[in-house]
Amino acid sequence: MPKVYQASYKENDKSWRTTMASRASILAEARDAAKEHGVKVLVEELEIDKPSFKYFIECMNGRQANSRKIICAFVPRESITIEDETGTPVKQWKVKKVSK
Repeated sequence: MPKVYQASYKENDKSWRTTMASRASILAEARDAAKEHGVKVLVEELEIDKPSFKYFIECMNGRQANSRKIICAFVPRESITIEDETGTPVKQWKVKKVSK
């Protein structure tokens, strides 16, 4: 069965989610989101059926992935202030990868 990787976080009034086929790309995206926003970002591996017409109909009717496994999470530890290329101070977060 094909695997798809998903990173997501929820904040007070907004939620963010992205999916990719590459594990390395999704880990980099999740780490960057955790550094920028200072929230816990979950990375999950979703296993889906092989695409077929029946599967697409079931997805349109609200079917979820066959299995969902949490790979890791990026948790913010502390905030630091760095300067960007123009010299303006920008708040970033140091993050820690927590494996499940």
